[in-house]
This record gives sequence, C-alpha cells and structure tokens, in this order.
Amino acid sequence: MRKNHVATLEELVEAARLLGIRMYACEMAMHVLGLQKTDFIEEVKDEVGVATFLKISEGGRTLFI
Repeated sequence: MRKNHVATLEELVEAARLLGIRMYACEMAMHVLGLQKTDFIEEVKDEVGVATFLKISEGGRTLFI
C-alpha cells in the first residue's frame, strides 16, 4: 500500500475513529466465515443483520464494504 501511496488499513481505521465513524460487522458474513465479535478490532461495536443496518443507517451516510 505504501508503494502505491495509499493509506494503510491501520491509518484508515485511525482516521475513521477520529471522525467518529461507527463500524458494524455483518452478522451473516460472520456466521458464514465462522467469526466471533472477539475476532474484530474494538472499533467494531456490534454485529448486525441487513434489516438492523438499514434502520440504524437511515438518514446517514453509508459505506458498505
């Protein structure tokens, strides 16, 4: 990433934290991949399904990755 002049994942997470971004993990993806909440960084506050995500993101800016 550095070679291509792109911020590292750590730098992007820190920038998001400073901006007050809320991060959520996809509940279905976690199930499929066998992941637990403890597998994520502390900035990931909760795991949510699609319906919950749509409700909490209503009226806001949303980036789905």
